[in-house]
Amino acid sequence: MKKGQLSINTIVGLIIALTVLVAVILFFTGKFADIGSDIDAVQPDSLTTTAECKLACDLAKSTDDVSLWESEAEGCEAEGYTCDELYE
Repeated sequence: MKKGQLSINTIVGLIIALTVLVAVILFFTGKFADIGSDIDAVQPDSLTTTAECKLACDLAKSTDDVSLWESEAEGCEAEGYTCDELYE
């Protein structure tokens, strides 16, 4: 190995050590709670998404079972998604 070169093992070890150091600092300063609240702010409050609404609508249409849509209808309509084709 030439002078001034670092091996891959040394680089990986330094990355792990820095990650642990940052985690310890965040733990002792109480910042983990702040990170948790920031993550909660980014995540949606409602699990109802357009994809779930579309899936419920498509499933209800394919099985001719309107109750599959009606179980999701309230949350989906609140999100602005309707399944008008189901009732035609």
